[in-house]
Amino acid sequence: MVNGGGGVWIVYINGQLPTADQAAQIVWNSGGLTGGENTATQRPLGAAGPYGSWVIDSNGAALTAPGTYTLTATYMGVSASYTFTRLPNSPATVMP
Repeated sequence: MVNGGGGVWIVYINGQLPTADQAAQIVWNSGGLTGGENTATQRPLGAAGPYGSWVIDSNGAALTAPGTYTLTATYMGVSASYTFTRLPNSPATVMP
C-alpha cells in the first residue's frame, strides 16, 4: 500500500459475495489500521466495496503508519487473514 492509495478487502462465502445478512455477521479485526467495514448497516463515507468488504480510502491510507498489518475477517467461527505492508513515503527529489 502506498501513500494516498486505498484498498478494498473482500470476503467470499462459498465462492460468492455475501448477502447483506451474511455480511452483517462478518467481524473484522483491523489490528490498528483505520478504515471501515462494509456491511448492511454500516457503510463508511465514500466506501466503494460490496457487502462483506473492508475499505480504506486514500485519506485513510495516508494516515496509516508504515509497517506490516494483518486484517482478519471472521464469519461463523471461521477466520481468514490478509497481510500487507504500508511503505514509507519516498523523499521528494528537488530538481534545479
